[in-house]
Amino acid sequence: MLFFPTWKQDSLSLQKDEQLLINYNYYVVFLLIAPPVYTVADRFFAIEGDILRIDPILDAIPFPTIFSWTRNGVPYTPPSGGSVGADFIDFGGPIDRSVAGTYMVSSTNDAGTGSATFELIIYCELNTTN
Repeated sequence: MLFFPTWKQDSLSLQKDEQLLINYNYYVVFLLIAPPVYTVADRFFAIEGDILRIDPILDAIPFPTIFSWTRNGVPYTPPSGGSVGADFIDFGGPIDRSVAGTYMVSSTNDAGTGSATFELIIYCELNTTN
């Protein structure tokens, strides 16, 4: 119970033993959080020399701040000019067969961890000139 001044006969005064009960409204706010969920194809195909960026669809609230990429089970570092994020991998220039492999992205937010795996297959053009 709180004591506040009350209005009496056009003046503001707090009368002895008078109380004003303040009723507070309480609102419950639900903060929606969801762990990372990826949607990505199982396999990607590219031709040697292509410029390649793969963007898995990532649904997460809040957006993950911790993420990692692996290629064939080994932590992946993009080549010069390339970059990675929680929802993309950019190979940074013309690709060659050395980037082929099985990739996995894993990310974490306040609600949990999610991951996705895909295979990248690189074809080379055959030179048929004799």
